[in-house]
Amino acid sequence: MVHHRDRGGHLIRQTAAERRRERRSVEARGHDRVRRRLAHLLQQRPVSEDRGCCHLQLGVRKLPGNHRDSGAAAAVSRLVVLRPLLLHLLSALHDGGGSSDPGSGRRVFVSVCECLNMLHMLNLLCVWCVVCVCVCVCVCVCVCVCVCVCVGVCAGVS
Repeated sequence: MVHHRDRGGHLIRQTAAERRRERRSVEARGHDRVRRRLAHLLQQRPVSEDRGCCHLQLGVRKLPGNHRDSGAAAAVSRLVVLRPLLLHLLSALHDGGGSSDPGSGRRVFVSVCECLNMLHMLNLLCVWCVVCVCVCVCVCVCVCVCVCVCVGVCAGVS
C-alpha cells in the first residue's frame, strides 16, 4: 500500500499497481497533447513535396511512453516524432532565411523556440539545455551584430 497526497492535500492510499496505472494515464495524456501540438504545427506550415521532403502522418506511429517496451523502440519513436518537427524548422529557415522581409527573422525565431519547446516536452532536452542553447544563440547573434557594425564602421572610415 502506497500513501501519497493528491493536489488538494488529501491523503490517498493506493496499491503500487494503481499508482503506476494512474501515472501512465497522466503520461499518455501529456503525449497526446504533444501529438496534437505537433499536428497543429504541421498544419500551419505544410512541407511541400517539391523541396524533396515527404509528409509524415503522426497518427501512424506511437509516441514514447505509449508502448510497453522501452529503449530502442522509444528512441525510434522519438526520432519519428522529431522528423516533422525538424522539417517544420527547415521549412521556416528556407522561407525566411536570408530574405529582407522584416517578419522572416521573427518566424525563424518562433520556429526555433517551438522546436526547443517540443524537444523539452519529449524529454530530449532538459530545462538547463534549453537555457544554454538560448544563451549561446543570443551570444552568437550579438557577436555577429557587433562584428558587422565594426566592419561597417571600419569600412566607412577608410
